[in-house]
Amino acid sequence: LTVGYQIGGTTAGAFTLAGDIVANNGTGTIVKSGPGSLFLHEWNQTANSQVAAWTIAGGLVELRGANGLYNMLGNNAPVTLNDTTLQTRYDGDGTEAFQLLSAHATNNLIIGSLEPVTSAAFIGSRNSTLNNGTNNTGTAGINIASAYKTVLFQDLVFGGAMGSPFLTVSTQTATNGAAGYYAQFRNLTATRNAYLSINNDTTLTGTMTGTGTVYKQGGGSFYVGGDSGTTMGGFVQNGGITFFGTRQGLLVTLSDTAKLTGGNILSQGYSGIQFNSANNVPTGWTGELDIRSRLGAFGIVRIAGDFPLTAINLRVGGLGGAQDFTNFLLSNTANAAGLARNAGTITVNLNTVYTQNLDLSKIGDGTGFLGSTNNGVGLQGTYNGSSLGVGAGNTYRLGAGGDRLYFGSNGNANVVTDKDNRNLANLLVGTIYTGINQYDNITGGYGRGTVVFLQDQNYTGSTVINGSSALDVRGKLATTSAEVFGELRLGGLGGTFVKSDNSGNIVADAGFKLRPGGTLRFDYSTGILPVAQTEGTAGHGRWHDSAAIALDSATLSLYGNRDYDVTEKVGVVTAFGGSTLEVRRDASSRNAT
Repeated sequence: LTVGYQIGGTTAGAFTLAGDIVANNGTGTIVKSGPGSLFLHEWNQTANSQVAAWTIAGGLVELRGANGLYNMLGNNAPVTLNDTTLQTRYDGDGTEAFQLLSAHATNNLIIGSLEPVTSAAFIGSRNSTLNNGTNNTGTAGINIASAYKTVLFQDLVFGGAMGSPFLTVSTQTATNGAAGYYAQFRNLTATRNAYLSINNDTTLTGTMTGTGTVYKQGGGSFYVGGDSGTTMGGFVQNGGITFFGTRQGLLVTLSDTAKLTGGNILSQGYSGIQFNSANNVPTGWTGELDIRSRLGAFGIVRIAGDFPLTAINLRVGGLGGAQDFTNFLLSNTANAAGLARNAGTITVNLNTVYTQNLDLSKIGDGTGFLGSTNNGVGLQGTYNGSSLGVGAGNTYRLGAGGDRLYFGSNGNANVVTDKDNRNLANLLVGTIYTGINQYDNITGGYGRGTVVFLQDQNYTGSTVINGSSALDVRGKLATTSAEVFGELRLGGLGGTFVKSDNSGNIVADAGFKLRPGGTLRFDYSTGILPVAQTEGTAGHGRWHDSAAIALDSATLSLYGNRDYDVTEKVGVVTAFGGSTLEVRRDASSRNAT
């Protein structure tokens, strides 16, 4: 089909081009306007389309193909999107092999109008959408394979002389819940600013250029692989995670040298940025990394390299101060007055083996949480500093991020410690979460997490483990009270509540409260105690033999070991409500009693 005219109209309908497309011998521009839909099929194509440029203003344009043998848009033809949706529907090879669908690798996407306001051709710039997906959403095999496919365009060019339009990057929803196609671009250029709403993971392998700001929102992740340290004015994020690196399908490659900007970076609640290295900011950077929280969402910074926080000029743009939630934890009033939330709290997530010394009191107002999310390729965090300064209110706030944060894999012990003899340190694990109040205010469960003490910790204040969070103790503690809404695990080679002289538990019976929904686990699957502490050899195991346990709609668990039979003796167990006693063997040939 040879065309050299405008496709338009005011009535919604559909028009299909299913053959070779030639616009004025390859020098013509095809303009599509109106609310109707234009479908381009590659089924009958015998060559790449010959089109100089496309302008799509209104309605829908959908590209339907199999493996992208031909470029239906035409090689090197820029595509202007203004108040429209461009959909790609490629099946790819139909396998679970990684595949970069590159039929449009030479096509720039222009968002809005590039014309200046002084031009007679100036028009306003309106929001548009790029949606990538498959033709067949009903076949489970194709849906599963879709998570391994990425659609590549050349550059993103943002117009909008009077203000940037939004580009929404999304994918179709697979019927079996599998992830859809990912998007990839090479470079980004902005006339003024660039507004991105990323709802499915998107990669920019090259640089961002412009004097304005790149604004990113949406729940999808943004992967930045190039160095924009001298070419971009600023970066603002309000949703999702930004990674330095690239993603193709499920293959994620992190970068230590990619950079967002030479200007300021602002990241707001429900979002985070992961720094893999101090080299993810320019040398001698004078900008700031400003992390903002609000009452309904804590800001996130993810540290996946062993460098001090001063290297990324971290600032917290809110202030709240320490609060006492003791009574509030037991409230049955949903979202009462917005308590338990603090606009000055952020979460610092360590996603590497971290040997720097941190002082929680110096991060914002001192109420920030230290936890781990993992680094996006499976590495969880480990804090191996020789000291850790206590936060506001003499409280260590640990465990946010949704993953495990280990302490002391290098043998460093007693880093969670009292400030001095008059300022006893407390431990709070995870943000507040209850089935009624829903105070896990970090999206995706980022307010919860697990803390694993591999060594002894000698803080002597209180311990509170919030709902859906866990404290895994594999050494000895000196805490004088413990309140468990989540899970307390005593495991490993040294995890015990028994005093060194075997005279009782470190926490008196009255000081230990296992709240409804809480769990106390004696965990021998992670290790066996020394002989002197083992039940039956003059030891008392992980809990003193005469120490009582009160269960009020709570769970008491014993996990066995696959190499040894284990026994754990405790005092009188009193159960109320729907309480549970749970025993698990780690191997069918072993006993756990």
